[in-house]
Amino acid sequence: MISRLLRTIMLSLAVTLPTLTGLAAQEAGGTLNLIVQPEPPTVNVGVNRLGPTTYVGNKIYESLLTYSADLKPLPRLAQSWSISDDGLVYTFNLRRDVKWHDGQPFTAKDVVFSFQKFLPALQARSRLNLAEVKDIATPDDHTVVFTLKAPYPAFIYVHNTAVLPAHLYEGVSDFRTAEANSKFIGTGPFKFAE
Repeated sequence: MISRLLRTIMLSLAVTLPTLTGLAAQEAGGTLNLIVQPEPPTVNVGVNRLGPTTYVGNKIYESLLTYSADLKPLPRLAQSWSISDDGLVYTFNLRRDVKWHDGQPFTAKDVVFSFQKFLPALQARSRLNLAEVKDIATPDDHTVVFTLKAPYPAFIYVHNTAVLPAHLYEGVSDFRTAEANSKFIGTGPFKFAE
């Protein structure tokens, strides 16, 4: 089934692509047709982080940050962030203009769900990195505060992991087999059409 879907994958541009270093943003609209080999088992990057999955999925799902060629953190779902002087508190201010592809608003609840529940359950790397987190707080719908157990300078680089829509996983006990994994609802510039 995935093979047939990927052969006819048509991703319609949902929002303007962010400007890349030295490149202008693409105009809204259009279709992206591509061949991905080997065939990924899914395009949900929260479930699978292998190359073929991320090639497609990173255009559908977004992370808090992205990184320049020289590994400088850049805004994505987080419009700004700060790190406390002692290196223990990372505060992310989320973009307010973001909606999931199904029209629901993107909020801090989605970030907490992704980093506290979904990603540690399915990704070993996320589980190890997030073991350094003492607490995740949400002072409001557009702010997420990570408090670490000890300074962990590499923590700023763990935020290139997909944020998943919490509202689609409410009441789900096994994230690996959840029906929502095949709906491909993200916040990224491309929306899964068929």
